Amino acid sequence: MAADPSPQTQVKTVGAAARREAATLAAEVRSLDAAGWEAPSWCVGWSVREVVAHLAEGMDRFGQQVRGALDGEPVEFSMPERDARRAQVKALPTDELPTLLERRTAALFDHIEGLGPDDLTRPLVPMAAGLTPILQVAELRLAELALHRWDTRAPTDPTATVDADAAGLLVDWVLRGAPRQARREALANAMASLRCETSGPGGGPLTLAAHGGTVAARRGAPETADATIHLPAEAWIRLVWGRLPRAALDADVVRIDGDREAVLLFWRAFGNR
Repeated sequence: MAADPSPQTQVKTVGAAARREAATLAAEVRSLDAAGWEAPSWCVGWSVREVVAHLAEGMDRFGQQVRGALDGEPVEFSMPERDARRAQVKALPTDELPTLLERRTAALFDHIEGLGPDDLTRPLVPMAAGLTPILQVAELRLAELALHRWDTRAPTDPTATVDADAAGLLVDWVLRGAPRQARREALANAMASLRCETSGPGGGPLTLAAHGGTVAARRGAPETADATIHLPAEAWIRLVWGRLPRAALDADVVRIDGDREAVLLFWRAFGNR
């Protein structure tokens, strides 16, 4: 049996995918005219420009947080500070924004790819969910790039998907965060179990279970399930991150066996529309 990749190998693999996502997004937005930059993204109230500014700002902010945590001087930013930083980046000329995104992405990963296994894996960086290992910060930055690149394309391309290789690197990260993504009010007192048969990189059977207003998520199939949903791993990630359009449940991308209402329960709980 092959050994699990080392933390250094994992972060370099994630870093390579993040650089590809940043470069691809940069190339896509460089081709836009002024109207394209101001066009709406999937994120309600955010234009394409806003999304790119958010990504470029975030790369620098998380770089500062990683360095501060390693130096024993944690750095945190209030929401007003984050908004002000994003507004400053958003005001830059459109020919500068894509280059800034690529440069800041490379700077963050150049730094963390040189760290040792202990620095990568110990809970260190203050985040909303608590102290977080730098390796998981790297996965978060890849997720932001991959999902937000989809956000910029989805309004004009109903067939848009998240890059399959990037998605494959994020399945376990998304499993860990799924309970925080689910909206308690949408679950009410429901009890349901969903078997997710995911295909493509990172795929395999996954379980989503709702009980007591919360969602549990893990690899492997449940003993019993109210429904089984068959879909690519990238679409499953979009499901959990509120980016699986309702039409996708009726398209060839997704197949449902069993109780369709159980699938819709999870679909709504994760904020899809």
